[in-house]
Amino acid sequence: MKYSSGLNGLDLNAKPDSIWDIIQTRAEELGVKTFLNFIDHGEQINYRDAYERSAAIGLGLREFGVKSGERVGLLLSGSPLHVYAWFATLGAAMVDVPINTEFRGEVLDHAIQKIEVTAAFADEHGLEALESASPEVREQLSIVVVTDPVFESAMQSGKVPKGIQRFVSLSQVEDAGRASRLPPADIDSRGLASIRFSSGTTGLPKGVMMDHGHMLASARKFNDMMDFGREDTMYTCFPFHHVFATITGVLSTMCAAGTMVVAKKFSASRYWQDIRDHGVTRAHLLDPLVPLLMKQPPSELDRKHQIPVMYTAAGHYPEFEERFDVRIISIYDMSELTVVAHYPEDLPRRPGSCGISSGLFDIAILDENGCEVPVGSDGEIAVRPKHPSLMFMGYYNDADQTVERFRDLWFHTGDRGKWDEDGYFYFLGRVGDRIRRRGVNISAEQVELIALQNPIILECAAIAVPSDLPEDEIKLCARLVDGATASPAEIADKLAATLPKAMTVRYVEIYEWLPKTQTEKVQRAQLRKHGERGLTPTTWDHEQHRFWTAGA
Repeated sequence: MKYSSGLNGLDLNAKPDSIWDIIQTRAEELGVKTFLNFIDHGEQINYRDAYERSAAIGLGLREFGVKSGERVGLLLSGSPLHVYAWFATLGAAMVDVPINTEFRGEVLDHAIQKIEVTAAFADEHGLEALESASPEVREQLSIVVVTDPVFESAMQSGKVPKGIQRFVSLSQVEDAGRASRLPPADIDSRGLASIRFSSGTTGLPKGVMMDHGHMLASARKFNDMMDFGREDTMYTCFPFHHVFATITGVLSTMCAAGTMVVAKKFSASRYWQDIRDHGVTRAHLLDPLVPLLMKQPPSELDRKHQIPVMYTAAGHYPEFEERFDVRIISIYDMSELTVVAHYPEDLPRRPGSCGISSGLFDIAILDENGCEVPVGSDGEIAVRPKHPSLMFMGYYNDADQTVERFRDLWFHTGDRGKWDEDGYFYFLGRVGDRIRRRGVNISAEQVELIALQNPIILECAAIAVPSDLPEDEIKLCARLVDGATASPAEIADKLAATLPKAMTVRYVEIYEWLPKTQTEKVQRAQLRKHGERGLTPTTWDHEQHRFWTAGA
């Protein structure tokens, strides 16, 4: 059987569309059709408003002196303003820079200074973040735009962040735009349009540069895989500073001419309820959240929804599919790339696999010397695009990191993977998360999947820690479900009974919380920094039957 690949119906060798042209076309075609429904804000945006208000805001920014090509920070949660601000920068040929409103201090300074942000939109959370920024960073911002209620509250309370050159309300900017006589901005669809921060699993997050074509390829590939069209309703509950909710959410919905329901945040108890209440037909889900939904009490409503298919990342979850009567599309991609591997609808599943090549990239599995490894062996995943605008333009203001990742005419992803003899592709985790024990390479994800079968473990991470031998031991860092009680020794006993001998977990520690990225991935690199290379006085040593002690 021949499986479809590439991007259906598109000439990938042609210059990509401008996202702004698509926004304008959809407004003309669909008018007052609901585009986005912010169920926690009680506000809806139709296609016409998405275009007209964004156009006015973009012109208003230009009237206030922000020039094409300048970087505009979006210090905003998932809200209507985030969408208007993003589209406004696209229409004004500026560069949007979504920034996590939880960034504070040094991390926020890094984001604004590294990307050379000169203007910003902010909500109440964004203003709180700016108060933690250094004076030099605040002085770097020529203008900060906020909603009218936030503007009035800040002015009355005297909580306008000090040092900002100009603090204005959204209505001031919008009014200036509606009265403007400036000509339309000249938009280059191959030029820099957006800078998105990588998940930052190691070190400070990097600025991923994207053009229109890169974002559109990701959005359209999502639609192809999900069969998402104008009669469908999408659901997201993820932060708008990441590509998941915006590019494969807002932008995918715009391209499909569909509707999207937006919740402020993920809630395991309300996820399916929102989907039922709002007639949702498509949804996406981050892999770390799958176990949280599976830990919810079974209900007769579990299969009563209208979703035939859902989108995750690299995971394969047959028990989830059976319980909720839904097909999960597993893929391999990252912020820097569009979809590298996927499961076409009729491709038989294989446990642990992300499917087959999407047809958009050449893919190689390389050893530490950059040489391809044999089929069945694991190594670093490297890719190169077959067509223009399928991947990022480099890391902003970071030539060293860009050159390092583009070695030997390949983009080195920093992820491990392998092929099998039938062309199935497997993602095996980050290169830095590799565990080698007793001469065997261990998948941290596999250890975690088995550990999560214990009903009292809510979430966990397996990491490599020092061994007496020149290799690794395995430590499981676990967070328990609310109200559950168990000692690390009890958890270690259960693991010993269920894990293969090669995956023996020597150390267990129970955590109140686990450090995570903005996409809910546990930061294993941070856990390895705790104590002495991951070992602390509250780490249980199952081999010695005592808590670990330095030097013992």
